[in-house]
Amino acid sequence: MGGSMEAGWQPDPYGRHHHRYWDGRAWTSHVADDGVAGTDVVGPFPPPQVVAKAPDDAETRFAALREADARGDAEASVQLGQALRNTGQFDLAREAFERGEARGHKEAAGCLGNMLSDAGDTVGARAAYERGVAAGSEIATLNLGLMLAQEGEVDDALRFLAMARDNGDPEAHWAIGKLLEGRGDVAGATASYRAGAAMGFAPAAFELGIVLYEAEDFAGAEAAWKRADELGDERAKGILETLATAAQPTPVVDHALANQLVHRLAAACSEVMRLYDSCSDEHLMALKGYHVAAQPQHPTSRESFLRMARESEQNVIATLSQLAVAQQSAKELRGQFLFVSGVPDGAIGELLTPLVMQKELSAEEVSSIMVGGIISVTDFGLSFDGFAEASDRLQELFKAHGMS
Repeated sequence: MGGSMEAGWQPDPYGRHHHRYWDGRAWTSHVADDGVAGTDVVGPFPPPQVVAKAPDDAETRFAALREADARGDAEASVQLGQALRNTGQFDLAREAFERGEARGHKEAAGCLGNMLSDAGDTVGARAAYERGVAAGSEIATLNLGLMLAQEGEVDDALRFLAMARDNGDPEAHWAIGKLLEGRGDVAGATASYRAGAAMGFAPAAFELGIVLYEAEDFAGAEAAWKRADELGDERAKGILETLATAAQPTPVVDHALANQLVHRLAAACSEVMRLYDSCSDEHLMALKGYHVAAQPQHPTSRESFLRMARESEQNVIATLSQLAVAQQSAKELRGQFLFVSGVPDGAIGELLTPLVMQKELSAEEVSSIMVGGIISVTDFGLSFDGFAEASDRLQELFKAHGMS
């Protein structure tokens, strides 16, 4: 089958999520869990032919996996664990992964680590990942490094990411670059991004462009973004298109006031993004709570999950009011900035790029204005269901424009 697999949602080959989108040529960062869309950095996934398409009769597949698992088939144990995890049967999934691990499957412990990490059990996930590393799993090595990085354990994260890098994983170069950049080691980050870009990892090429641009190596930045564009990074394509139309700085009517407003606009858009992310996190927790509560279990446990879900749902509703206020503030500042700058709304990107080149605006602020600007004009309403519907439309918009 190879690269001829049709574009569409497939089981996530990394095991981090239920499904990941295959665009017909490569795996994308778009993922879904229990019908909830999200994004997750693309890694060096296996070719599509190793991803088995689920048969029409799920029960038949479960029965076949259980039969093979009962015969001692390690691969069946792991696949059964993934299938059980995808249907919310986490205790049974754990037992299946543990059987696969006991039978010598090198990815079993890593799959267990993925499940525990998603559940917030970082201690259990780390122990499972470390067993996966000892078993020779390159995926467990990378995922352990990524999890530790998210937890702020930078030294340990760098140690495992270095192992993944030495195993030839291009995503590790990107992750190491992000951590080094966070520590202020721009030279080390640049070298790491450059290595990842050379291996064909689009996010590394994109980040290389950012650090080179901030270092005023505009030619190098443009070359890096062209490489990222060749590798399919839509963000790079957008930047290159903007650069092509912004060779000369855009004049402003009142430079001092515009400079003041643009920073206030970036802060307002950042607050909109923060509140939207908070709503999204609580919305996901509510959906997970309702999903788990619907599984066969003790009534006390079911009520506990329902209570958690209802609390998260109320948190979404409460935060939506704050989000509406923040959206209005961002929209007003955007209008003021455009008026003072003397440009139409559709040309805001052309105005921001020269401001970055003049070091009056950071790349992070530009990202907040562009992404937060889209969120600020979205009508989420003030209900849980209204937020869900608007968020789904927003994710589709982000997906169409290659935004994460």
